[in-house]
Amino acid sequence: MKLKTIENGFIPIKELENNNFFIPSYQRGYRWDNEVNALLEDITDFINYKKSDEDFYSLQPIVVKKDEDKYIVIDGQQRLTTIFLIIKYIENKSFFSIEYHTRQKSSEFLDNIESKKEDEAKNIDFYYFFQAYKNIKNFFSSKVNKNDFYNILLNSCKVLWYEIADDEKEEDVFIRLNIGKIPLLEEENIKALFLSKNKNLKYKDVIKRAKKWYEIEKLLRSEDDLKYGVLQKIDKKYISENTNKLNDDFLRINVCLNAIKNNNKISLFDYYYNLYRENKLNDEWMRLEKCINTLDSFTTKSNVLNDNSRINRQIFHYIGFLILSEIMKINEIYSIWESIQDNNKFNDELLIKIKNYLSTYVFNKNNSIYDDIEDLNFYNDKKKIFIILVLFNIDYLINNKDGNFDYFKFARFQLEKWSLEHIYAQNSVSIKEAVEKNNTNEIKLWLEDVLFYIEDNDLKKSIDDIILKINNKKNFKEELTKLFDDIDNYFRDDISLNSISNLCLLDKDSNSKLGNKMFTDKRREIDNLGEKLIPIATRMVFLKAFSKNKTLPEYFTKEDRDDYKNSIIKAMESYI
Repeated sequence: MKLKTIENGFIPIKELENNNFFIPSYQRGYRWDNEVNALLEDITDFINYKKSDEDFYSLQPIVVKKDEDKYIVIDGQQRLTTIFLIIKYIENKSFFSIEYHTRQKSSEFLDNIESKKEDEAKNIDFYYFFQAYKNIKNFFSSKVNKNDFYNILLNSCKVLWYEIADDEKEEDVFIRLNIGKIPLLEEENIKALFLSKNKNLKYKDVIKRAKKWYEIEKLLRSEDDLKYGVLQKIDKKYISENTNKLNDDFLRINVCLNAIKNNNKISLFDYYYNLYRENKLNDEWMRLEKCINTLDSFTTKSNVLNDNSRINRQIFHYIGFLILSEIMKINEIYSIWESIQDNNKFNDELLIKIKNYLSTYVFNKNNSIYDDIEDLNFYNDKKKIFIILVLFNIDYLINNKDGNFDYFKFARFQLEKWSLEHIYAQNSVSIKEAVEKNNTNEIKLWLEDVLFYIEDNDLKKSIDDIILKINNKKNFKEELTKLFDDIDNYFRDDISLNSISNLCLLDKDSNSKLGNKMFTDKRREIDNLGEKLIPIATRMVFLKAFSKNKTLPEYFTKEDRDDYKNSIIKAMESYI
């Protein structure tokens, strides 16, 4: 057979006729069983549903690479073999050829399968060929009209044909496909459903939809995925290793498709496929376009930074907070908008959702918010503290407390792996290098800093004794190990140093870098982090913006901690 050139895109099955297909050795053998009946029944349902000649049934993609007189099949061999077997039964002819690299005589078995008996299917591959053919034969033994089915199969069933470039290695593409890194997934198939012509959709409309789809995807990827990060909790599997970026090879439009999905009990593709079968996709496309425009307006930076549009800034931050905290999904949020379609009322509803969540799951122990926040502890309540501090940062930005019309960068916040950090988190780890190098001056400074935070008189006396020995140049090293253990235990058990009053948000890398440095050293390091994203409240707490008394800038005193805690409580009162 002569190799027939096929253009990328959706093509009817008849375009596969008289081509040569080669299944390489890195692929597993043919293993379809129940899937054969599912495909036959789906096509039969399509025949019963079909309203016009422009309707078509969409099969999964077939990914190939041209190699002289054959196409190497990288993905799609299961459905390709099944199509071969269906036509073989209906027409008793080999519609195209299939050769399996490591399955000797597989082509001969397929070409003559109508005359084969079960005892001839001696290897596992032949067994599945035979069982599939048997299922097909049984299927058509019912009242299904073979001629009608054959005509629909050839002309109205289409595959998404994708031929890779000559300089791409098919093994690499196969690996990427099979670990989910090429977006030939349900979004592509949903796109195919939307782009399938019908009696109410002309060719020019198909072109417009294809262009719009591309524009949506581009929009959601803009500004380092700013919009996507607000509307969707980012899955860790989509974050590139050793970077703070999202992978290029998954489709962000998924969030818009999910936003208008009314049924959480079925998969995304099944939801749209059901609408396709019911001839309702044109209406759903109109919903999708409205949704895209709405979500775009809620996440446009110029709207969020507009000092005359507090409502827009609130909606942006409330949506991002509800998604980030996994309080609501985007379809639940958009459903509220569809029922209201008024910015002020929508904003109020989002605020109610936040208040209900906080009252139920965060502030639910005591009668007062002060007592609830006072009881939170780093070791037992990390999630609650994290949620409160995120909202505290958001509230700070919404209310523009420092005159800076900035916004919370939800995408970067997720990509840079934020966590809780002690503002003052002193322990002996940070000074061990100085001990090893016998840097007595640094040890002395560290102990003097620690001494400021110690209230236990016995421990204070032990520290004073070591400082005195350092000043008098006496030997003190033998006493250090026990002293360090006592200091570490003191700080670990100090409730105030492990409460929200001594905690802030910082990205994982910076957190590791700052470690257990003294307060002044941490503040200096934060100033030098450059392009690192520092949450506004974290930056402000190290500048002592929440402190009433700023006479001791090098320390984060108990009074500083109380002032910071009271600022958090005052902000949270708006959400109770």
